[in-house]
Amino acid sequence: MSREKPKVLAVGALPPPFNGMSVVFKNLCQSTLNDDVNLVVLDIADNRDIASIGKLDVVNIFLAFLHGYQFLRLLVKQKPDIVYMPIAQGVLGYLRDCLFLIPSRLLNLPVIVHLHGSEFQSFYKKSMWPMRKLIKYSLAKAKKAIVLGNALKGEFDGILSSEKVAVIPNGIIIQHSVKTVKSPKDENINVTYLGALKRRKGYQEIIYAIPDIVSEVNNMHFYLAGEVCDFENYKEVTDFIKENRLEKYITFSGVVEGEDKYRLLEKADIFCFPPIEPEGQPLVILEAMACGLPVISTEFGAIPDIVKNGENGFVISPGNRQQLVKKITELANSFEKRQEMGKASKRMYENHFTREKWTENLKALFLKVFTNESESRCT
Repeated sequence: MSREKPKVLAVGALPPPFNGMSVVFKNLCQSTLNDDVNLVVLDIADNRDIASIGKLDVVNIFLAFLHGYQFLRLLVKQKPDIVYMPIAQGVLGYLRDCLFLIPSRLLNLPVIVHLHGSEFQSFYKKSMWPMRKLIKYSLAKAKKAIVLGNALKGEFDGILSSEKVAVIPNGIIIQHSVKTVKSPKDENINVTYLGALKRRKGYQEIIYAIPDIVSEVNNMHFYLAGEVCDFENYKEVTDFIKENRLEKYITFSGVVEGEDKYRLLEKADIFCFPPIEPEGQPLVILEAMACGLPVISTEFGAIPDIVKNGENGFVISPGNRQQLVKKITELANSFEKRQEMGKASKRMYENHFTREKWTENLKALFLKVFTNESESRCT
């Protein structure tokens, strides 16, 4: 006899450290999914700082085998109907994931994997043949693979059939009341960046563009909030600031969370997140949209699915400083355009990217897999 509600063993890392995957997994665990799904959570986090992610050391090896053992115990004790897990797109992380994927396959348990990035296909193609074989074996029986946007449907090409790939965009909840109407009389036009301060995220592209921007629009200020993760790159950036006497235009806000983060977004006029390496669907962009901001970002992963070029912001080519200067300047010079695009961002968030919408989409997928499995066992 099938259960009234499917029991889902959810395997993932809860914060700290805070990154896109851990925040999304936390949202899942705190969502209303339990109204229709019995969630059993296995937290596989390494709670050290973010620099420990993806590195091989004694602690990570110990944790991997500990979590593998805990997973096997939960399989025996809880007897889940479905195993759900975000998956890595690098060798070490994926080998860890196989401690959960392979036992699930051997026990013929339905598996739903969730890709939060945009580099799985690249990881698969660049891997040596034994790794490719392992990837195909461990995922061959997966029932569904979730990607973040239509542009990412091909991430599992050659591994899973296209009908097994489901598109579910991220969704977030804004827990603070944020004033989204900006005044045209504000003294400065504020550009805000949120994210780790490391080269691949593109924060340095904003700083290198500042001399050209302020030569056209002088009343600018740039707020950059996040943890310094690449000290060599950070030193290059701070040396550039000193050499060009840009200190008065820039504030490094450090790590901001909760109320502080939303206060920073509230005083922003433009949100800029211009990564120069692949991204999935950054939560910081959704947060900026929820706060009614026009967004400037780059054409990676599912970013074009949430930043509609010319509608709620601009999508530029990665590392194209000339485009970055042009678009920041264009928005800085037009209060009306900032307002129009900011309102479009808010509408798009409310219609498509709330946590409620995201939860409903996940719930529907879980129930569909559960129903299909129950029916196949009865025939």
